Amino acid sequence: MEKTRLNNKIYTLDILRIVAALSVFIFHLKLHCHLDLYSKILNKFFINGAIFMVLFFMLSGFLLYYTNQNKNIIEKENLFEFIKKRFIRIYPSYFVYLIIIYILDKTTLIKKVALLPGELLLQQSFYPSANYNVGNAGTWFVSTVFALYLCFPYLQHIVKNMNIKTKYIIATMLFFAVYPSVILGIFRENITMIYSNPIFRIPEFVIGMCIAKLYIENNDKNKNKDKDYCLLYTIGSTIGLVLAVKILAGMGFNGKFPLFNIAVVPMFGLIIYFTSLIKDKKITKLCSSKFIQYCSNISFSFYLVQGLSFHIYYVFINNFKNLLTIQVCLILFVLNCIFSIFLYEFGEKYLSNLLRNKFLKKFN
Repeated sequence: MEKTRLNNKIYTLDILRIVAALSVFIFHLKLHCHLDLYSKILNKFFINGAIFMVLFFMLSGFLLYYTNQNKNIIEKENLFEFIKKRFIRIYPSYFVYLIIIYILDKTTLIKKVALLPGELLLQQSFYPSANYNVGNAGTWFVSTVFALYLCFPYLQHIVKNMNIKTKYIIATMLFFAVYPSVILGIFRENITMIYSNPIFRIPEFVIGMCIAKLYIENNDKNKNKDKDYCLLYTIGSTIGLVLAVKILAGMGFNGKFPLFNIAVVPMFGLIIYFTSLIKDKKITKLCSSKFIQYCSNISFSFYLVQGLSFHIYYVFINNFKNLLTIQVCLILFVLNCIFSIFLYEFGEKYLSNLLRNKFLKKFN
């Protein structure tokens, strides 16, 4: 069983949050702007950068389980407070973003009205392609992550009380993370249908939770781990991830992101676990710096506003034919940073804090 003592924050994992957000952004730059990274390996890797959403969901599972290890959330009183807390955490920023997109987009009013209820209720992950009509397809991840939040209290209870060893739970979840995409690939079905669906993201989320459980169970041993080896293992796992994606891309998997799960789920699992074990003081100091922490804090908004940045690209920036690709990419990066800072400060901090003070009393 897990120890009841709450451990300190694992600062090194904040780097992974930043890497995941930036990697998805680079993927979108390659997809929309044809960014050239001047390396065959990196180009093949980042054209499939959507795989970093797997890291996002696994990391979400890890951090939720880790930070709530001492809380019995499934109890009625805690359950509602937890759901309110997670809702208040993501919804204000999402709502502000939704208003902006709906104002800017030129889609017909009928389509906007038809899609609005599903978007307000965070259902769009079940029909993401429809949201391309208002340039809002990227918000599927908000819908998916909130669905996972709703499942978390029950998943936490199950994972906490399972008597079998954690590694067997991980192996089982790995099977469910890989099997659906493999079957759809063999029978040449549309595998994009499972890319955004919360049901198919649950195994990735649970694997993240199990890795946190493994970390907590072995916390005393982890303190004595050789920090240099943990860093080397992280680097080795990262190299393994890049090579695995290169091989799979060469096999014709490009653009079929769920098919990469056979490699990226275990590789991301190793990266998360070994990164969490890094105890080097210089690395920890860097990760706990104000700059890194702020970048980590705005990563959710950085994901969210990419739809707005690329909307502006197609409406305005794309008309300037004299701009070089690298100049366009830099402009989009700066715009995305500005938008994400605004959304974080106004949505995640100001509006969320107002709602927390009013509606959250018992659950911290």
